[in-house]
Amino acid sequence: MSIELIQQLASEILATSASKPTTLYLLEATGAALPPGSVARLDGNPIGVSPDAWPEFNGKPMEHLITVDLQAMPDLQTGAFANTRAIALFISDRLMNEAYAPNTQETAIVALSQADIDNGELAHNPRENTKAASAYRVTAVQVPESVFDESLDEEETPLAKLHDAVFTSSYAGGKPLWLQFDEHQGHFLWQFDEMLIETNLGDAGVMYVFADCAFWQCY
Repeated sequence: MSIELIQQLASEILATSASKPTTLYLLEATGAALPPGSVARLDGNPIGVSPDAWPEFNGKPMEHLITVDLQAMPDLQTGAFANTRAIALFISDRLMNEAYAPNTQETAIVALSQADIDNGELAHNPRENTKAASAYRVTAVQVPESVFDESLDEEETPLAKLHDAVFTSSYAGGKPLWLQFDEHQGHFLWQFDEMLIETNLGDAGVMYVFADCAFWQCY
């Protein structure tokens, strides 16, 4: 993914067309340690998730994949998440999972209030041998809403190039870009691939996160 390419193409298209803009939040793993006080994180121990709220699958604690801080993504603070500070995503096991269908029980989404965040991290992560937490970068960019038109796959235009560039990125906001076909309707939050988080998503898969479920598609 090239953020610079997405920014350039989006800016040119919006300047020369009547396309309505919408905000995407592009997500990039940095591999860096967490800044002090950071809520957003990949892997490791999420902040604000109590022992009672920690999701389980088959009686075992799930593994934390990512927490998004909605203060950095204000367009996501709508509807049921209007008073939510952050959202944490868990999976049954990052390497051994079958979370490939909507409404799977192998993923869990935990909405966190500011009060939850203020409670801090658990002293002990209930998931053994978890990866250390690391930082990721969020870049907000305005893109035309038409970039989510799936028919662009058959075109050779600047909008189609932007469509492809967005599809190969990890992002929050906007609409899902499906790897296979539209499997779920609902309040879309974000999607990511293994370039953002080291996890098993099948063959070059993409994880789709909605307000009510999260699942992946693959080739």
